[in-house]
Amino acid sequence: IKKDPALINLFKLMTSVKGVGPVTATEILIATNGFEDFKPNQAKAFARYAGAAPGPNQSGKKTKRSKIPKRANKKVKTLF
Repeated sequence: IKKDPALINLFKLMTSVKGVGPVTATEILIATNGFEDFKPNQAKAFARYAGAAPGPNQSGKKTKRSKIPKRANKKVKTLF
């Protein structure tokens, strides 16, 4: 992170948020490839990836309770 100016900027922005420390910021940057894996308008996709937002659980006419995806990144989820 210290060698890339773009990552340094992202790291500073993330750690300026109350409750986000250096460990959480580093893990999120690693897990998301410096947010390259998610486009700016894909906040919901990142929240589902991190296991912070439930998604719809429906099939045809049946609608069940929303669930957290099992493939969520558990390391990021525990840091949140």
